Amino acid sequence: MKIYLSLFLFFLGNLCSAQASFHVFKKDLGEKIRTYDLKTALDLINSNKARFNDTQKVDLEVMKVQIFTEFGWYDQSFKLSQNLNVNPNLTSEQKARLYIERALIYEINDNATATKFELDKAEKLFKKYPQLKSKNYTLFLIRKSSYYRVNGFSEMAFAIAKDAEQFANTINDYYNYADIQFILGLGYKNKSPAKSLEHLKRALFLYKKF
Repeated sequence: MKIYLSLFLFFLGNLCSAQASFHVFKKDLGEKIRTYDLKTALDLINSNKARFNDTQKVDLEVMKVQIFTEFGWYDQSFKLSQNLNVNPNLTSEQKARLYIERALIYEINDNATATKFELDKAEKLFKKYPQLKSKNYTLFLIRKSSYYRVNGFSEMAFAIAKDAEQFANTINDYYNYADIQFILGLGYKNKSPAKSLEHLKRALFLYKKF
C-alpha cells in the first residue's frame, strides 16, 4: 500500500510540476507577444512544443495564430485557425480565444459577416461558461467594439468600449487596458476633443509602460 501511495505522490508531483512549468512558459510567451518580440515567441513555441501534452500544444497553436496575424501573415494565420477550428478536442477556453482571433482575421480582410459570426460564437461560450471571462472577455469586448466601429456603428462601439473599460477594472486587466483607452479616444473624438486627447495620451503611456 505504501508503494502505491509513494508512486501516486510521485506522479502527482510530476504532473503539478509540468503544469506549473507550462504556465510559466505560456506567461513568458504572452509577454513576448505583447512587446512584439514575435520572432522569439515563435521560435520558443517551435523548439519547445514537443515537451508538452496535447492540450498544451493546442494552446501554443492558438498563440501561433495570434503571432502570424501580428506578423501580417494572414494566409498562414487563417489556415492554422481553420485546422484548429475543426479539432474536436478543443477546450472551451481554447475555442473562445480561437474565435476571437478568427474575428480579427476576418475583420482585417473586411469580411463583416464572418467577423460577426465568430464574435457570436465566442459570446455564446462566455454566456454558457462565465468562468471563461476572467481570461479573454476584455479582449472579446475590444474586438466587438472594433467590429461595430469599422462597420459604421460608432455609438454602439463606444458603449461596448466603456463596458470593456469597466470589466477590465473589475479584474485588474491591465494587459488590454491600453487598447481600450485608444478605442475610447477614438470614440470621444467628436464628442469631446479634450477627453479624446486624454484617453489617447493614457493609451500611449500604457503602451510604453506595459
